Amino acid sequence: MTIFAASSRKSLSSKLKNDTFIKSATILIVADIVVKVLGMLFKIPLANIIGEVGMGYFQTAYDLYLPFYSVAISGLPVLLSRLVAKSVSLRNESEMKASFCCCRTLFTAFGVIMTCLVLSCSLFISFFGGSPEAKTAIFVIAPCVLFSSLMGIFRGYFEGLNNMVPTAVSQIIEALGKAFFGVIGAAVLKSFGFSVGIQAAGACGGVLLGTVFGFLYLYIKLKIYGNPVNDGCKNNSLPDGYVKKIICLALPIIIGSLITQISGLVDVLTVQRGISEMIESDPEGILSVYPGLLDGLSGRGTEDIPAYLYGCFRGFATPIYALVPNLTAVIGVGLVPVVTGFWETGEREKLNVTLHSVIKFTSVVVLPAAAGIFALGPQILELIYSSKPFGAQIASQQLRILSLCAVFAGFSVPFTAVLQAVGKERIPVINMFIGVALKLILNVFLVRNTFFNVNGAAIGTTVCYLYIFVADLVGIVKVAGFVPDVINEFLKPAISAAVTGGAGYLCYKSLCNVFSSKLSTVIAILIAVLVYAVFVFCFKIILPKEIIKRSDRNG
Repeated sequence: MTIFAASSRKSLSSKLKNDTFIKSATILIVADIVVKVLGMLFKIPLANIIGEVGMGYFQTAYDLYLPFYSVAISGLPVLLSRLVAKSVSLRNESEMKASFCCCRTLFTAFGVIMTCLVLSCSLFISFFGGSPEAKTAIFVIAPCVLFSSLMGIFRGYFEGLNNMVPTAVSQIIEALGKAFFGVIGAAVLKSFGFSVGIQAAGACGGVLLGTVFGFLYLYIKLKIYGNPVNDGCKNNSLPDGYVKKIICLALPIIIGSLITQISGLVDVLTVQRGISEMIESDPEGILSVYPGLLDGLSGRGTEDIPAYLYGCFRGFATPIYALVPNLTAVIGVGLVPVVTGFWETGEREKLNVTLHSVIKFTSVVVLPAAAGIFALGPQILELIYSSKPFGAQIASQQLRILSLCAVFAGFSVPFTAVLQAVGKERIPVINMFIGVALKLILNVFLVRNTFFNVNGAAIGTTVCYLYIFVADLVGIVKVAGFVPDVINEFLKPAISAAVTGGAGYLCYKSLCNVFSSKLSTVIAILIAVLVYAVFVFCFKIILPKEIIKRSDRNG
């Protein structure tokens, strides 16, 4: 029985239009919240187990693997999701089969090639200032790219059918495996007296097991669900020129996804090397900037300062800021099939309604989160990394800078998804390339400067996403003829977020006189959330249930 025949009572194209964007986004956001909680349960105890230097080794391996993981888990599924959604909208079953078959081969080949590339990067890590002790962690984490690519096949297929549940469940399984086995692995290796580098490799082993379990779930799910498309791969040959067509569509998305996460790779290649050069030219300078640095190293030599500072930046500050764009990334995933459907069928009015909803929904998520990170960033770091107070103190400087970046990065992810969904993949690729080039330039010149040191990398990231945000928004306006409502979609949420951040900070300062710093931070965050909810209600900023109603009226 074919997919289209199986849905004879209610066609898939009808389902696609009736299942609103907000429903898909809600499923993925709930899953993403669970994933982020599990991620904190991984990163927080891991940092307290292996320390700042160990996190420097772990992040070196993780940042090398992350761009390729991003393509496999975010970029490639978008390609298949878009192709499947288009086939469903046009009720073209043969094209859906051809898309699945071709993408399955493409994704698998990508996984194998990129796994080999990550492995080869370990040979050159010392050249870029990274520690040789990070090599083992790189070897362990490299196969994750292959299993992530295989997961992308199944996720893209289900997402194209507007079924976000398999993606959500696989994300949770992956995060659960990473958190449990990663922390246990690092702790066990530490208890047996292995080096910090081996402990970091144990944490990477948890990441690998998580991706394996996520893949196994999706593979079994598709077997149970029934996959007539897979059967079509065995029975039908691909149309002439179809492989070339898919590759042409895939290349901009692959490059775009790589560049989206390549800022981390730029940091791997420039930050530790820049800090090493700074120490060589001015050995006492960095110690005057961070007077307690030698105590923070806990007896380790000055040769570990680059890994220590890198661990503070990428291991402590970046994961907190990255919660914001990671959360809005799921909005982009749920957005692709909806926008593609409206674009392909020429329903421009419904497309504009969806875009207005996306910007408002993103503003409601991004702006208060960024304000809270800026106002209470140092207190949040102190709360989370209580056993590493000096590392948390250093990371608080970068986190304050990255709180501004969270706004631009948070918007740029769904903006990129919109441009990809309407077939303008090259626009975000060009914008991202220019943004990353700006970051590279700033990293090279600022990080080696004693005054800026590792904070220069945070500045470079912020400038990178500022450019991407502006350029992507201009691209959407030109392509879709869409004009955002500045007052309701930007200004009102921004004012509410600013008041929220201020309220949280004042609340913390007041409570510190009565309660402990940690308890004061928790209460201040809760009060800030309540204040924001009040302002959202007073300003009548759109809520998720209002988006559903609007979508229903236009569906």
